[in-house]
Amino acid sequence: MHPNCFIDDPPVPALFSTLEVSSDDDNSDTGCASLFIDSSHARAHKYDLISLSQPATLELADGSLVAGVTHMARVTVKFGAHVEDVLAYVTKLSGVQMILGTSWFQTHEPRVNWKDMSLSFDSEHCLITCIHDHRPCYTQSSRHHKRPLPQTPDPCRKVVRHPKAPLPIDVAFISSRVAAAAVCRDQDICITSYDEICRIAALSDKDWEDTKHLQAAGAKVLPEDYEKFRDKMERPHMSKQDILERLPKVLHPLYQGFDPKEADELPELRGDLDHKIELKPDDTGQPPKPSSQRLRPMSRDEARAVKLYVDDMMKKGHVERSTSAWAAPLLVVRKPGGGIRICVDYRGLNAHTVKNRNAPSLIRDMLAKLSKSRYFSKVDVIAAFNKIRIKEEHKHLSAFITPYGLYQYTVMPFGMCNSPGTFQAYINDVLHEYLDGFCMAYLDDVIIFSETLDQHEKHLVQVVSRLADAGLPMDILKSEFLKTEVKFLGLIITADGIKMDPEKVSATQDWKLPQSLKDVQAFLGFANFYRRFIRGFSDIAKPLTHLTRGDPKLFKMTQEAERSFHALKIAFCSDVVLAHFDPDLKSIVETDASDYVYAAVLSQVQPDGSVRPVAYLSKKMSPTECNYEIYDKELLAIVRAFEEWRPELAGVPDAVEVLTDHRGLEFFRTKRNLNRRQARWAEFLEEFDFRIQYRPGKQGTKPDSLTRRTGDLLDSVTDD
Repeated sequence: MHPNCFIDDPPVPALFSTLEVSSDDDNSDTGCASLFIDSSHARAHKYDLISLSQPATLELADGSLVAGVTHMARVTVKFGAHVEDVLAYVTKLSGVQMILGTSWFQTHEPRVNWKDMSLSFDSEHCLITCIHDHRPCYTQSSRHHKRPLPQTPDPCRKVVRHPKAPLPIDVAFISSRVAAAAVCRDQDICITSYDEICRIAALSDKDWEDTKHLQAAGAKVLPEDYEKFRDKMERPHMSKQDILERLPKVLHPLYQGFDPKEADELPELRGDLDHKIELKPDDTGQPPKPSSQRLRPMSRDEARAVKLYVDDMMKKGHVERSTSAWAAPLLVVRKPGGGIRICVDYRGLNAHTVKNRNAPSLIRDMLAKLSKSRYFSKVDVIAAFNKIRIKEEHKHLSAFITPYGLYQYTVMPFGMCNSPGTFQAYINDVLHEYLDGFCMAYLDDVIIFSETLDQHEKHLVQVVSRLADAGLPMDILKSEFLKTEVKFLGLIITADGIKMDPEKVSATQDWKLPQSLKDVQAFLGFANFYRRFIRGFSDIAKPLTHLTRGDPKLFKMTQEAERSFHALKIAFCSDVVLAHFDPDLKSIVETDASDYVYAAVLSQVQPDGSVRPVAYLSKKMSPTECNYEIYDKELLAIVRAFEEWRPELAGVPDAVEVLTDHRGLEFFRTKRNLNRRQARWAEFLEEFDFRIQYRPGKQGTKPDSLTRRTGDLLDSVTDD
């Protein structure tokens, strides 16, 4: 864009290119975030010049370098009633008076009308900052009459606003040299924001999904994924008869509480129980600068899925149009088994949010109450977070950008760091008079327990009735009724008592007998971390230790070493070594990944300063996961750990310390460019308060040992 300063209606056709600036000066702004003005034009108009403390180097659109950029100019740019003072780098621009960078367009969000070659300024920023009468500004190209665009039928323009069919247009990336050559030939090149290009491309009739510049890394969304997504959203709800067949008779009068249609209802505002988003002030004590990111590129099927999602949520009243200065990026993710998941990346907002320390009631407080119970039921709340409203004054902070505009949630979405705490507070309030007697709620999971069957049916009716009255519909397909054994929060709850879920210790119990000296060393490396908790550790481990002193080529597993191996496996899972989780203690998650296995250890710092394990995790990767890059494999280990231990780690009062031997993961929570897989994982991880810290591999013996077991390698090969 090359506007003439103080001249109304500058020409709209312009050069769209990336210009790179390199400088140590505090005023510099790298990439296309900068503005540039031609040096001859600046001298002719006698603009105020500001010297840079360090010279900058500029790469022009034609690829040439301009060294020694030493000044910036104060310039007033005027588009009709749109007036703004800016700073621009002063350099030689052949045939162009001024170039406005991409960030300028992202800030002002001008709308382009391609038919009459005009710009309209009506963004919130412009109405408040740049337009004095606070009315939208319109400006038309002064060169529009020279080379009119081919006329298109009116229906095409309607499609842009209400896309029902692809547009007969083409979208392609060109190099800066091609763009510069076009300008030199006096061709009209119209500039628009990158977001607008993505929106147009999504409506194009060209199949450009494989274009590497536009396709984000990760699993590509296929047409059949969209069809599956659409079918799921349009699927008819369960009938009354279907629900009644799955319910015990005592709950038949309350069947509507399990009707999925109830999940579509917009919840009422509840005052103090609505979701609040409190922002941390910046270093100067002022509110933080809004986090606003551009729209990520989408294929046609992805854009259609977003349209379907937004229309459905608008119909329910769960989202609405927004003019917020905040804008979280949206990503369409293909599910592993097919279908689509819509993710909003709220990491930018979460970084500025005051964390909620409302920890859920956990295992320790409930063990005594469960010990005498004989009958158990468990219910699951449908779309739990969406049953909480966002406070009216905080809705704008939930804004997300789509190809069809900016929207914001009216209900609490997934991906916000305080969503779990807000929901826990609400469900505790709903069930408060029952929590001390016969039920326990952990987020969307509720367990009901009683000593007799008659008591249990009465308690079950009370809890289900209370949840339904509170606008919390339950999922009949995930609920269990009138059982003598259920799995809850990593424990197996039975009429005979409470025992640990075998999956928590399967990582050690499934450890196969060592077949080499290296296997023995890996096992002993893991065992040595817990020797202080195992009485007589040295004597038990002595036969295994003796094997490490021999010639690796002459390795032979003895009967004494086998007994030592099995005795230590049993000790790992005993109450002496394995501690019960305590939400008030500091939690540590150690993770590691090899080529074929991911592993993790959950530990806690005890009051005496010792670190005791709570649970182990070790799983073979699927064939698909084995093909991940090492960064994603290491991140997979962290994600799986939080999935496995979500009941323990969600809402803990202190941030969980995550230790990894991959240094790059320390910056995952601030990484701007995520592939689809990482975006899906990021949305899940934002529910937790944690810090990722790098630890060299040699110091991570526990999880590392769980990923280096020969038995796993042999099994993974046969699985493939």
